Amino acid sequence: MGVGALVGLAAGAAAASTAASVTVAAGAMIGFSVGNSYDNYKEAKEFQESMNQSKNSPTYSFGPISNTKSHQIPVPVVYGRNLVAGNIINQKIRGENDNLMDLQVGISEGPIESISEIKADDKSISAETRLGYRNQSSWSKNEHSQTFPYLAHYSTTLDAEKLETSGTPTMTAIVKGRHVRVWTGSRWITKYSNNPAWCVLDFISNKRFGFGVADAFIDLETFKEAAEYADQYVDGEKRFELDFVIDAKSSALDILNEMLSTFRAFLIWSDGKLKLKIDKPDVATQSFIFSDDEETDNIIEGSFGRRGSSRKERLREVVVEYTDPAENFETIGARFIDNSVSGEAMKTITLNGVNRFSQAGREARYYQKKSKLCTQIISFGAGINSIEAEVGDKILVTHERPGWVDKPFRITEISEDNEENMSITAIEYNEAIYTDDGLVQQENYASTFKNPFEAPKEVNNLSVTEYGYTTIDGNLNSNLVVEFDIPDDERFDHAVVDYSEDGGNYQIAGTTETDDYEIKNLKVNSNYKIRVRSVSKYRGITSAGVVSNSIVISGKDNKPAAPNTLQVAQKGAKVIFKWSEVDEPDILGYEIRKGTDWENGDILGTKLTGDRWTSENELDGTHRYMIKSIDRVKQKSVNYTSTIFEVSDTGLELNIIQERNELNYIDNATLENLSKINNKIMFNHMFTLNDLQNYTLNDWPDLEAYSNGIPDFEKQANYITEAIDTGHVGRTDIRIKKDWFFQDLDLSLLSFNDRNLNDFPNNSMNNPPAIYDTQIYVKFSDDNIDWSDWQQYMTGEYKFRYAQFKAEINIETESTEFEIEQLEMIFDVPDLELVERYISVDTGGKTINYSDYGIEFYKVPVRYSADIVQNGSTMKYANFTNKSKTSVDVKILDINNNDVGGTIEELIIEGY
Repeated sequence: MGVGALVGLAAGAAAASTAASVTVAAGAMIGFSVGNSYDNYKEAKEFQESMNQSKNSPTYSFGPISNTKSHQIPVPVVYGRNLVAGNIINQKIRGENDNLMDLQVGISEGPIESISEIKADDKSISAETRLGYRNQSSWSKNEHSQTFPYLAHYSTTLDAEKLETSGTPTMTAIVKGRHVRVWTGSRWITKYSNNPAWCVLDFISNKRFGFGVADAFIDLETFKEAAEYADQYVDGEKRFELDFVIDAKSSALDILNEMLSTFRAFLIWSDGKLKLKIDKPDVATQSFIFSDDEETDNIIEGSFGRRGSSRKERLREVVVEYTDPAENFETIGARFIDNSVSGEAMKTITLNGVNRFSQAGREARYYQKKSKLCTQIISFGAGINSIEAEVGDKILVTHERPGWVDKPFRITEISEDNEENMSITAIEYNEAIYTDDGLVQQENYASTFKNPFEAPKEVNNLSVTEYGYTTIDGNLNSNLVVEFDIPDDERFDHAVVDYSEDGGNYQIAGTTETDDYEIKNLKVNSNYKIRVRSVSKYRGITSAGVVSNSIVISGKDNKPAAPNTLQVAQKGAKVIFKWSEVDEPDILGYEIRKGTDWENGDILGTKLTGDRWTSENELDGTHRYMIKSIDRVKQKSVNYTSTIFEVSDTGLELNIIQERNELNYIDNATLENLSKINNKIMFNHMFTLNDLQNYTLNDWPDLEAYSNGIPDFEKQANYITEAIDTGHVGRTDIRIKKDWFFQDLDLSLLSFNDRNLNDFPNNSMNNPPAIYDTQIYVKFSDDNIDWSDWQQYMTGEYKFRYAQFKAEINIETESTEFEIEQLEMIFDVPDLELVERYISVDTGGKTINYSDYGIEFYKVPVRYSADIVQNGSTMKYANFTNKSKTSVDVKILDINNNDVGGTIEELIIEGY
């Protein structure tokens, strides 16, 4: 389930460099240090590439104010204080006049600090809030008692009459976001914080929505140092704060860049750990010298180069865009101007996540000073063994040619030259850019208004098309879809759409703020004209309007169009499908199949809503995936959209309780109009083998059967398995592997006792296509007595002990024969996971009984993990013993293996 967009922010990018010389401070930088090891350099490059691959992770972005209603988009993450719209996760209309709406709105990954100032269309309302803990109570009006673990949300009943509204209003709330790990100076605790260092640590380490980097690969001391610098007071407030909402459409790495940009931070990989650094005053870590003295020099001769930024790159003015809570979280600009810089060079930088004018002002000054004072960029070579600094470090450079003695620079990049030497790039370092002064002015974003007492410009490119469909009760709905381009006129507020029927007066059909509108339930054979008028935001002044050509309603019933695109991506064991939604009024959902063609493809999912769906049941291989639209009367689109995708390395290890090759059990099955021939299941419609036992292939031209035409034959065949026992009742995932071989013989029979595939006389056949249809059905029982009805098989999970399958083959070409060459069933028990937080373990240990948590494992679990609350001077860990299907014993030991007891912050046990 996802959540709607952050309110009041336009789609933003991370702060770009203010000049060619501004690299480190302009956003995230995954760098690396060399130390004394070329292997460490290669390891750092590999880590950098793995971070870049996060672009395949769930995507996020900022968007306009609106509520979504989808179970397909990622759950967002809220850090700090923000105005947030939400995702409707549960909705029910009731009341005598449908005036009451029970509504639940999802907000963020939890736990969070608070949800307050909840509004419906700017009207304050009351609501019950849940802050996103694992164990939280359900709302009394939720019919399914859903608690939505780890999802912060609120629940309310809206009265349309009191709100004076129709439809679902836009819901907003002030949200104080996630509880994150914070170092108190003596121990780690989890609490609300908008310190950007702790928020970044949460994002890169979180396994649910972040990068999932383990603490063993994070230099936590650098995060502590960065957090302390961010918390230092400047003019009565903390230097850096982060108020940020992650929502949809940008990669996780882009989101990380945006977060880091708000406090001039960057990440490097050094000595096997990820370090956080801030562009701030530093102490030099190393000196580099070139003086023609081989004993002191560590800059390789002939490798030194430098360049300066041009005057055009030296900014006179910088505007930092930020979000202002005092202006309803709209985008505001903080501007710094240095009149001592000639020219008109100006840069606008967007810092999503900054909500304070003072912080934005300090950053505007920083970026301007950076472009003015840090103008020199150098590069030089050095031996691997002579480099002790890392990316982001301040260094001192002495070089006789420019006359430098201990001139400070900051390293922006260390790259490979060869296996003995490295190339270092650095930018001029100047302490003056780090002032905390913030003398800036508000940026005025007001437009140059056109005359507010005149009507806006007319709409452009007006088009009107008929669209019809049949409702589920059989009524034909004829509609007109009106589309146009909104004029480039800031006065435009909305459009009024009018219609004239058979030359009569114009009537108002409705209004729209978008570029389209649908007029519904029009009369067949009537003549219509459409007029669209522009309405001003100032006093509602309306234009004369643009009129369409006449259009006569024909009463056509359209099948839905297929989605224009289908994209497939893989994340671990999950295969993610994303498609372009069809913009038609009667779309019920979508169906996805896998196979060589639609008719015979396996149904993976049907009546899917939204624009994406995730399957966790795909095995490795190259597959063709297809999608069609479904309308309300169950019509599918005529065409389908398809794509070919290779699924690999899913990591799915099937927990098989039974794998069955049906070709080994043919004698136990029921064969209707089928034969068992050479351990294959075959369809021979003209003769049985007994009819042809005296014939061979050489006798084919002399068969008398054809003198009287083609004999009658059955057009349907069924293969029904015996009842298959999986052992006990449980939820089991079923997958089927099958392979049919169809051949149209064009009256060349080949049903002989010495027949095999190599005997097909292709030179005497026209080889027309075999027309056929195959379906697989399944039914279930818990006791082998009471059985369910046959149902069409779909990949997925079912609850049963006994299963029976039926392969139904329908032949539409008289001379078609086929073989079932593969029919295998795989029964896979789903993985089970026990997750529990804050378990107290006394000295002597504790027995965890799985039944206490409603979990029943089939086998002894395979993974045990526990995060321990570290509240002492020595580290603690969990030791698991006596592992069984029903329980496990756990003790908390210190680093010396003493039984000290303690608290498990989060326990995870996985198995099946």
